[in-house]
Amino acid sequence: SIADRPYFHQALAARGAVYGPAHLGRPDRAWAVPVAQAALDSLGRPRAVIVGTIHLRELARTLLEVPLPAGGQAFVVDSAGHLLASTRPDTARLGRAVIDDARYAPVLAALDARAREAKAIGARARSADGAELLT
Repeated sequence: SIADRPYFHQALAARGAVYGPAHLGRPDRAWAVPVAQAALDSLGRPRAVIVGTIHLRELARTLLEVPLPAGGQAFVVDSAGHLLASTRPDTARLGRAVIDDARYAPVLAALDARAREAKAIGARARSADGAELLT
């Protein structure tokens, strides 16, 4: 049962999708991120919780299809600094914290600073080349 997972209870209280933390899945022991959303009745009351899973290996494969400049790299981390996908051959690090890893920390710190600055002025965070950052 997933009723013991925090994201299940968050989905009951939220009015949109809720993402749980990266974790090793129970059936296959593969890293995954759960996505949950409450299904509401006609009065807006939760009747069920619909849960899906983003398998991190699949997310990493998708990320490898992103065109990057020579020497470029891309990675996805959650708000706790866990590596969710990477164009680096870092599959052993998937689902694990990289916030203090010397290879990731400078980029994460710069992105965090840009996001905080943008939120302070009510703007969207942008990268050095002007691309909007997801925050």
